[in-house]
Amino acid sequence: MLAQYLTPKRTWIILLGLLVVISTAYLHRVPGLTGDEAAESYEAYKVLEQSGIKPVGINKYVGPLTDYLRVPFIAVFGYTVLASRVLMVLASIAFFALLHRLLSKHYEPDTALLVTAAIVFSPAYLAHQRLGWAIALFPLLTLVALWLAQSKISQRYLLAGLVVGLAAHIHVLYLAMVAALAVGLVVYLLPAWKKILSWWPAVVGFAAGFGTQAILVYQHSQDPDNFASRGSTFFEKLAELPQALPDLLSGAAYFARYTGQMPSAGLAGLISLAIILLALLAVVLRRDRHTTVWLLVLLVHGCALVFLVERYIPRYFTTLVLGSWGLAGLGLAELVTRFRAQAAVSLVAVTVVLAGSVAFVTLVMVPFLQSGGSVAQFRIGSELENANHSVDTRGLVACLRGAGSVIEQGHLNGYRLQYLALQYPDIVHVDDNAEWRIATREQRHVPVDRSAEERCPELPHFSVIKQ
Repeated sequence: MLAQYLTPKRTWIILLGLLVVISTAYLHRVPGLTGDEAAESYEAYKVLEQSGIKPVGINKYVGPLTDYLRVPFIAVFGYTVLASRVLMVLASIAFFALLHRLLSKHYEPDTALLVTAAIVFSPAYLAHQRLGWAIALFPLLTLVALWLAQSKISQRYLLAGLVVGLAAHIHVLYLAMVAALAVGLVVYLLPAWKKILSWWPAVVGFAAGFGTQAILVYQHSQDPDNFASRGSTFFEKLAELPQALPDLLSGAAYFARYTGQMPSAGLAGLISLAIILLALLAVVLRRDRHTTVWLLVLLVHGCALVFLVERYIPRYFTTLVLGSWGLAGLGLAELVTRFRAQAAVSLVAVTVVLAGSVAFVTLVMVPFLQSGGSVAQFRIGSELENANHSVDTRGLVACLRGAGSVIEQGHLNGYRLQYLALQYPDIVHVDDNAEWRIATREQRHVPVDRSAEERCPELPHFSVIKQ
């Protein structure tokens, strides 16, 4: 009876409504302002306050496009945490609508809904896509490029290439997806391989979108941290993949960025194994070109990411994880269709949505609201990560207002204070000779005079010490 009520249109509305609610709930404080968000949002301040065109972003790997995209929201909401994240909420809504539309072209309506639900209510999506990072636009821009390539718009290949180039301009790590899309396109067109030649405008569009950032990357090609040096450790990083993959694929690492808590290795392993098996099942049961190329793109993308990254940082692997969950959702839809009925797929989609929402609220949002985050360390594969990047900064702001000059201990705190000082002019952030020094409480390697005066000792995650 319930499955009959859940028509594709009604299910689509339910999914969109829940996505909007969960994406905007406590957006201004869950998580706290991260250092990367603050650093990128501060670049928008430079756009507003400095005359002329801003040709570079925060560093040689991040382009300035998102700095301009943030300007309208900062103009409306001021230099706040919310202003840095509203763009990503709108991107999420557009991603949801475009994803379902693209999937509906190749799969049944109920199947398209279940795959959409598996992606946008996965742990990685709910935890990562609410943050105001430039890299969070990767999933949307990938879909826009795919939609353009399949549309009937004049010069669609040129425009698709331009969007891909702009994505790489936003962050050069998108080159991993560029490689995956290129391989997927060639394989997809192999039955009519001469059509590959008609895609030359996409190369022109890509060069136009990525050109300025490519020049900047080339100018810094001799830097010690360039991609060539990262590629030299490819096989070492590949050997660590079996350890890191369960933490990433299960979504555990994305939740831990908020709470500092990782589930048992066994649970993460079971979830990731289920995702892998369902994804492979989708390819076996569907036996169509779209699904096979989808898997190929994921494999190439994963290998390219391992080549380009320094280590297994969750946000770099988000698009890969989302694609894996989507393919697993397709496999689940095939199972439901064969053992139940196509009408039951919508019911399973709603179940997936509710499960993802409940997990995020109970395991992430409520604990974060109660504790303000964590400075605990957790492990992704063989590497230690720390949740201190996401802790609530509201108590720190109240402590520092009117306190005098302050210097940060660690660049992430400095970026946060630099941006927050735009909203609170009575926070005086300096580079040296400060009255107070701030550090997150887990920085045990920092020598601290225990006899020194501490301002606001009740702060759970920060220490503010008299210099």
